[in-house]
Amino acid sequence: MRLFSDLYWGPKALAQKEMILGLLRRRADFPGIYIITRAVDSDGLMDIYKLKAFYGKRVREADPMVLGIASGRPEALELSRQIVDELYHRKGDFDIDAFCDSGNP
Repeated sequence: MRLFSDLYWGPKALAQKEMILGLLRRRADFPGIYIITRAVDSDGLMDIYKLKAFYGKRVREADPMVLGIASGRPEALELSRQIVDELYHRKGDFDIDAFCDSGNP
């Protein structure tokens, strides 16, 4: 699992940061936790996974960059919007690959 060096956290998820990081290390599930990654199988920018789906074989084999972690679907959608806004403001375009590389020297 690769974490973006400037990992984005939703406010509710940030309050549970240590617990969530522990779940990720143990590959344990917890309801309501969402992982935002670089898109795996599409031309899109990002994918949003429930924690359990994030541990699936297809995602595990693709090993996408984790860009953000949220608690609840509304927070995941808002965090995704925030990442897209930041992507455009930092780079002036929607080049997600350059954005991911910029956060991981």
